[in-house]
Amino acid sequence: MPVPGPRLDTTALRAGLGGLFELATEDTLNVDDLASFGDRLCVCAGGEHPDGAWLANLMCEPEAPAEAGSRSATRRQTIRLLARVVDTHPVHRFTRDVGHVLAFGDFLTTDAVTSGIDAAGAWRGVVLRNYSVRAWRRLWSWLVVDGLLPIEEVADRFAAELPDMTVDAFLSSLPATQSTTGAPLPAEHDLRWADDPLPLAELRVLATGARRVHELTGRVRDAFLGRRGVELGPEWVQRRLDEARPMKLRDVARRLTYDLVARSQRIALAKARRRPDGTLWLPTRLHERGGLLYRTSQEGRGDVGLRLDQLGTVLDTCGVLRFDNKRWSVTRNGRTLVD
Repeated sequence: MPVPGPRLDTTALRAGLGGLFELATEDTLNVDDLASFGDRLCVCAGGEHPDGAWLANLMCEPEAPAEAGSRSATRRQTIRLLARVVDTHPVHRFTRDVGHVLAFGDFLTTDAVTSGIDAAGAWRGVVLRNYSVRAWRRLWSWLVVDGLLPIEEVADRFAAELPDMTVDAFLSSLPATQSTTGAPLPAEHDLRWADDPLPLAELRVLATGARRVHELTGRVRDAFLGRRGVELGPEWVQRRLDEARPMKLRDVARRLTYDLVARSQRIALAKARRRPDGTLWLPTRLHERGGLLYRTSQEGRGDVGLRLDQLGTVLDTCGVLRFDNKRWSVTRNGRTLVD
């Protein structure tokens, strides 16, 4: 069971949650009687109470030694980075708006504050990589359809959504990914909002990420590439497309379909477990029987989160940030802690 940590401030905690502790001792609670506790026990009021101030100091650690690579230093740098973006840009939806600033443009390298934050480069690489992760997820969800279908038909369906052109021409048609100063341009973002069919749009996003393999440098590139040599990573996509330049894009899509299905089966078999009755359990929604594919449930296609919204909520709860009038801002206490 979890136990109190060495930095727990019991006095501050009881000052903020005392009412909740009292309620917890009751055998039964009446809903009508709880209405009066709403304002006092709502997490949104944490920044106005001692426990919120304690949590804010714990999160930001303004007096902690800045040891490079330590968890506390990285967390503090991330909070400073997010607070600076909120302070200098109109942020309405946290992940969408903050993520856009982190990924694109020259703000991270030209701003007096963010240019000195070591974690900024890592965040840029992570957000750019996330576009490719989301593209794979959406493309796979689109490929896995209802009914019994041979893999050849699934591959042909993918190919039919793509233009009749070579891979070389396809790569040449991609939007610019880098400004004249070397800053990443929002190509992936723009492609996601284009009117192209989903498989074409997501394939373009993947190809755009592959182009960045040779454009990004330093810590940005390290975070963008992640673990090296893995299937479906930006380097893998870059090699596959580069080798296939003379081929028809539709033929590459067919080959990619076979690759994705085979990979899905390998992962499922690697995670398979034998049930007590001797049958085999496969953790997959896509199954193959006699050369036919079928799914047992819909594959998710929602975007993979970066946990920025969750961090923003925690910083709001402890009074570092505030969401008011549909816009995020840095509080006076938050500015003291992060500056």
